[in-house]
Amino acid sequence: MPATTPAAIARAVTGAVTAARAQDEPAFTEAALTAAALDQTALSLVQAGLIRQLLELLHPDGLDGDDVQAALTQTVTETAWCPAVSPDEVALVLIGALGLTGTDSDRQPHQLCRPAFLVIATLLAGVPDQFEAGPDLLTELVAAQLREIERAETMEQP
Repeated sequence: MPATTPAAIARAVTGAVTAARAQDEPAFTEAALTAAALDQTALSLVQAGLIRQLLELLHPDGLDGDDVQAALTQTVTETAWCPAVSPDEVALVLIGALGLTGTDSDRQPHQLCRPAFLVIATLLAGVPDQFEAGPDLLTELVAAQLREIERAETMEQP
């Protein structure tokens, strides 16, 4: 298993999201498999944080149920090129990223790795131009999530 360093997570996330944005199924599959070999807890934290950050950028006045439904519909529609991901998985990713509980999913984190990347790619494509939604924004958002995880871990230590 590759070392799950912040750099490995950053490479995995940017590689998978870049491939998803290009709708390059072979590259996406390879990147998702690489990511699935990493520590899924750390990867899931980064993915969920990215989804929340992107939703905040897209909905600065607040998020409601219609916004979440729109994100779900848009992701499912725009990622039809990746048939290995189901609408249920996309919904679970969005619900999980928002911290909503009560889901009775028996899916493991590695099973939600691909749909999380697809949600991130879809949301990133919708970010307003003033945020320059390109690779630099993705790199900055990933770095911010990794810093936040490091800060939280530092705070938890005695």
